[in-house]
Amino acid sequence: MSGRPKAIIVGGGIAGPAAALALREVGVDAAVYEARGANGPDGGGLSLAPNGMNVLARLGLAERVRAAGSVVRDCCYRNHRGRRLAAHPYGRAEKYGQPTVIVTRAALHGVLSGALVDRNIPVHYDKRLTGVADTTDGRVVATFADGSTAEGDFLVGADGIQSAVRRAVFPGGPEPEFVGLIGYGGVVPAVMASPPDPDDRGRLNCTFGPDGFFGYCNIGEDPLTWMWWVNVARDEPLSRDELRAPFSAAERQSLLARFSGWCPPTGAFIRASEDVLRVNIFDVQYLPTWSKGRTLLIGDAAHAMSPNSGLGASIALEDALYLVHLMGESRAGLKDVFRRFEADRRGRVEKINTEARKMAANKKPLGRVAVRLRDAFLSLAMPWIGERSLDWKFRYRVPGAAGR
Repeated sequence: MSGRPKAIIVGGGIAGPAAALALREVGVDAAVYEARGANGPDGGGLSLAPNGMNVLARLGLAERVRAAGSVVRDCCYRNHRGRRLAAHPYGRAEKYGQPTVIVTRAALHGVLSGALVDRNIPVHYDKRLTGVADTTDGRVVATFADGSTAEGDFLVGADGIQSAVRRAVFPGGPEPEFVGLIGYGGVVPAVMASPPDPDDRGRLNCTFGPDGFFGYCNIGEDPLTWMWWVNVARDEPLSRDELRAPFSAAERQSLLARFSGWCPPTGAFIRASEDVLRVNIFDVQYLPTWSKGRTLLIGDAAHAMSPNSGLGASIALEDALYLVHLMGESRAGLKDVFRRFEADRRGRVEKINTEARKMAANKKPLGRVAVRLRDAFLSLAMPWIGERSLDWKFRYRVPGAAGR
């Protein structure tokens, strides 16, 4: 690359904007191309662990994200009858530089997109990618469904689990695999329903039963708002029409029946949510390589993880900053940067992905003996190993990503 290089960033979710912001700091001009409109993502929330928050701190955005969400201090496990099984700290700022933060996707998108505007990084919406091709003179061209094209020195595919970039660059490659779970979730103002334990504020609350899982936490402070999510086992994913249809009274009753007899606030939260989000939970088992020619995949486009990991967004942020770290320090060519990126990142993300699949198994229907064994394990082990088991994930720092 000669002169000031240009990057094509496909994907305006989390990893894409983060990469564009960080690339600017190492002298790379980036433009973001997003398939959706400018309204941003659908509802729902996510957790940003300390490792992800430290990336946002490096980008100067951590305080804005904290203000838009809620800080988590610990994690509490209960059985479906309400008996507390265990609790442990969950991402303490004094230990990791930044805390764990729960935030809506819309709020996080607002912070990232606002930063792009502030730093004069162009974003092009309604750009559905249809093709990627390297040129003979060392460039790459992206083609979009509206007939437009974009040309740059390299392309970053950050367009999520259903990545159009991945399909264009690796036709016939691995496709997302349904993990056998449907996720449902909603948001409830505290004035409509709240958990019976006031200490649940500032916690990740995880409830395990014989036929599913129910989680909740507060996602807003002023006004106080609660977010809940459940996983329901299903052999086949919901169809596109089923996902788009309004959440019906019959579906709500089906969820209430499934979680009948569960401890508060399970039923109250399901009843009080005006809108309930439904998602098919997928992951991408294994992609032999994350790059080809002048194109690199990052985040969910390369190694999508089930939401059961709780780290998908944070790992995507790590990816974005790590790529920029390599570009800033490397005097080698683009091919070497991409090779080093994959070599350095693959082991970490695959270890987390493997753990996420094991966690998903704990959220599917279990027999009576298996339930007792699981609850016993949580009661005996989690007070001792809970925080320790998270330490290697949370303490990871991309070079240059310091909490502040």
